[in-house]
Amino acid sequence: MRPPTTAARDAATSPAFGRTGRFGRGVDGLTDLLARHQILFLAVASAVYFWITVYRAQRRLFWADEIFTYYISRLPDLRSVWSTSLQGVDFNPPLFYFLTRGMQAVFGANEVGTRFLETLGFWIFCVCLYRFVASRTNALAGFIALLYPLTCGAYWYAYEARPQGAVIGFFGLALVSWQAAANGTPRRWVALAGLAASLTCASLCHAYAFLLFIPLGFGELTRTLLRRRIDFGVWCALIFPAGVALAAVLPLLRVVHGIPAPVEFGSQLMILRLSWEQAINPSLALAILLVLAVPAILPANSGFALDSGKEAEPRWSFAWHERAAIAAILLTPVFAFLAARITHAPVYPRYSLIVTGGVAALIAAECGRRARSGLLILAMALLNIADGAALFAHASVIDEPFTGTLVSTRPPARTFAWMSATAPGSEPIAVLEGLSFPPLLHYAPPALRPRMMYLDRSNRGELYTLAICCGAPGVEITRRDFLARYRSFFLYGSDSMLLGHVDFFRRIGGKVTDENCDAGQCLVHLVLPPNPAANEAAALSEKTQ
Repeated sequence: MRPPTTAARDAATSPAFGRTGRFGRGVDGLTDLLARHQILFLAVASAVYFWITVYRAQRRLFWADEIFTYYISRLPDLRSVWSTSLQGVDFNPPLFYFLTRGMQAVFGANEVGTRFLETLGFWIFCVCLYRFVASRTNALAGFIALLYPLTCGAYWYAYEARPQGAVIGFFGLALVSWQAAANGTPRRWVALAGLAASLTCASLCHAYAFLLFIPLGFGELTRTLLRRRIDFGVWCALIFPAGVALAAVLPLLRVVHGIPAPVEFGSQLMILRLSWEQAINPSLALAILLVLAVPAILPANSGFALDSGKEAEPRWSFAWHERAAIAAILLTPVFAFLAARITHAPVYPRYSLIVTGGVAALIAAECGRRARSGLLILAMALLNIADGAALFAHASVIDEPFTGTLVSTRPPARTFAWMSATAPGSEPIAVLEGLSFPPLLHYAPPALRPRMMYLDRSNRGELYTLAICCGAPGVEITRRDFLARYRSFFLYGSDSMLLGHVDFFRRIGGKVTDENCDAGQCLVHLVLPPNPAANEAAALSEKTQ
């Protein structure tokens, strides 16, 4: 056997070692570059983020939920907004609408202006994740944490005119403020004020913002037990906003209890699963598992080992109270599920959007301690973001994540030209799908808009309330009132939606005189007999359909 020195000398002069050495020096150079020029890379990332996200916000048309945000934000004062929420039109506290109105004043009452609050809030969340992770690990881990939310389903809410983008932005600020306050920074009062203000603003934007208090409270409780001493400053910064949240949510909770729609256990379990799914990018998650698993399986001296040699960072760098907070963040969907069971309030996966931060922190901390693996994951995240941007640029419709509603990314002029040609004259156009009606009416030309109405087969007439509260165009009409007023009209909806309605009108003597479809939507012209009241029993049988 040759002496170890000879073996080492042979290995050092081998081609494989040379390639590895040059690769290792390149990796070290890139990680050092990230660390030395963090501000520059953050500025570049910010510019690219706003360019891509504002493009998405400008190109995607509003869908139903966003139309409510658009019109409520245009109400003149706090009293009007709060009254609208208490009437059950929308269940959000008023600050969200006033911030949106401010953005509309700056950027215009359009898609970009109405969504810019969320665009800004989501990026603040990403930057705060960078700060939270990088302060405990390194710049590489920080940039992985910053980019990860842009690769998963949570990114939809960066250009969605609903409160979630703003709420997670406030959560990001609260998280880094709490971290700074716990570290005892020189100007600690700034961190405490930031913590209290961020949580207060979040509480006044969305009723489920109380979920933000749970991970921070759990983390601070862990810190209190470890220190065996209460930090009154931090606890006061947590308790005061909690009182504000309670005062804002209780009146809305009474309204929710007045709604007869039950909350199904099976549906809530599905939402619980979807809440975690929206925080995971399957392809990137598989790549991360492979990249982290390969060095553990293969020997360090193999040519395929990505991370041989000394680790750049310790395995875990988060303090114990920060680990407790991250664990609670990951359990946020469970807390949302339990809250919905107790209060009978509706719950959706987007209410647990902060779980993305917990996933990002864990992945970043693990990948960041291995320079080569970390850089590979960073490159994969960038490719994923670029691929998503390219797919969006070429798509004509995209799916809303939870409801599956198809949202157009093209100007609707072609649709309205087809409607005008297919349904000439002045006969009413009854829109059958509640989620399609608000955006359809919002974008409709002046000639078509007065003819459109939402036909409510439930006979309650409680779905489209924007016309009553907010002066929005459009009207909702029950099927019973519709039968009393019209004998000749058009029905508009998808093939599946039209089947039941057309069958009903045929049963009471109606005749289909024309049918035309385009891109999955159809217009059917119907003529009713002079006296359909003779078949009123058939009309009332709709409840059993």
